[in-house]
Amino acid sequence: MQVSYVINSLATGGAERMLLRQIQYSPREPTVYTLGGAKDLKPEFEEAGSSIVDVGSLEDGYLRAVCTLRDHLSEEDPDIVHSHLPNAHIVARPACMLARIEDIVSTHHNVARSPGYQFRVGTLEKVTRPIDTTEIAVSDAVRRSQKSLVGPESWEVIHNAIDVEAYHNKVAESEGVQFDSHSPVFLNVGRYVEQKGQKTLIKAMSDVVEEFPDAAAVIVGWGSLESELRELTQDVGVSDNVFVTGKVPSVPDYYSGADIFVMSSVWEGFGIVLIEAMAAGLPIVGTDTTAIPEIVTEDFAKVAPPQSPEQLAEKMISVADSDTEVLGENALRQARKHFDITRLVEQHETLYERIYYDS
Repeated sequence: MQVSYVINSLATGGAERMLLRQIQYSPREPTVYTLGGAKDLKPEFEEAGSSIVDVGSLEDGYLRAVCTLRDHLSEEDPDIVHSHLPNAHIVARPACMLARIEDIVSTHHNVARSPGYQFRVGTLEKVTRPIDTTEIAVSDAVRRSQKSLVGPESWEVIHNAIDVEAYHNKVAESEGVQFDSHSPVFLNVGRYVEQKGQKTLIKAMSDVVEEFPDAAAVIVGWGSLESELRELTQDVGVSDNVFVTGKVPSVPDYYSGADIFVMSSVWEGFGIVLIEAMAAGLPIVGTDTTAIPEIVTEDFAKVAPPQSPEQLAEKMISVADSDTEVLGENALRQARKHFDITRLVEQHETLYERIYYDS
C-alpha cells in the first residue's frame, strides 16, 4: 500500500512537524508534495526517506497547481493521498479526482474560525469535501467545529503526538535557562499573535506578582506582536517580571528552567506545546477553550476562561501553591499514556489499512 502526502510547505509549523514525526516513526518512505513555501524542514524529511516534489504555490495559479499535482499523481499512482491544511486540501482533492485516485484523506489541524478556513479558500475547502474518503481532526474540538453536512460522515480523531521519552530526556539533559532570582517561573511558548493570548498572561502577572514578588513569566516565540507585548509589560508595571524573549535557539532549555507552563490561548486546534510541557514534567495552567480541556486533566492542570487576566492569575497562584513536582509527574504520565508518537503512527496505519482493504 502506497501513501503520498500533500502539505502547504515544509516550514517549521505544527502541521509540518507533525507530518515529519509521523514519517520518521513509520516504515514509509513516501512522496511529499508541497505548494511552494518555505523548505526549512526539507533536509529532515529527506533524511526520513521522503521524496519532495514542489507542485507550485497557489500564488502562481490554483489550476496550475492542481494540474501539476494531477500529472505527478497519475504517474506515481499511490493508493491513498493524505493532505494537511486547507490549501493542500483544495489542491489535492480535485487533482486526485482527475488522476482517478479514489482514496483521499484530509487532516484538519485547526478550528473553523482559524484564518486558514476563511474567505475563498475556506469556501472551496468545504465544497470539495465530498471528494474525500475520510476526514481526520487532531482533536474532538476541531472535529466538532469542522463537521458539517458537506463531506464524508466518517470523521476520525487522531491527536497530535511527540516522542515523549526522547523529549523528556532532552529537557532533563539540558543545562536549562536559569532565572536564579525568580521563583516560580511560568513559561509560555507560541507565536506572538492574538490567538495565543499572551496579553492576558502579561496582565495576569500583575496579580501574580502581588502574591509572589519574585515570580517570572517567560514568553518564548516570535511574531508581529513582539514589540507590543514588550510595551505592555511596561504599561502593566511588570517589566521586571515578564520576559519576552523572541526566537530562541533551544526551547527545551526553557522548559528545563521553568516550574509551570501557561497556555493563555483564546482558541486552539490542539496545542502541541502542551504535550511538550507535559513531557517536560511541568504542571499546566490553561484556558478553558476548544481543545485545551481535552488534553489536560485535573490531576496536573487548572483552567481559566480565556481573556480573563484575574481568573488566569488565580489559577497560576493556585498551581504555584501546590506540590508542582507531583503535578509534573502526573503530567508526564498522561503524556506517555495518550500522546506518544507510536500511538499516532499506529492509528494512521490502522486507518490506511481499513481504507485500502475496504476499497
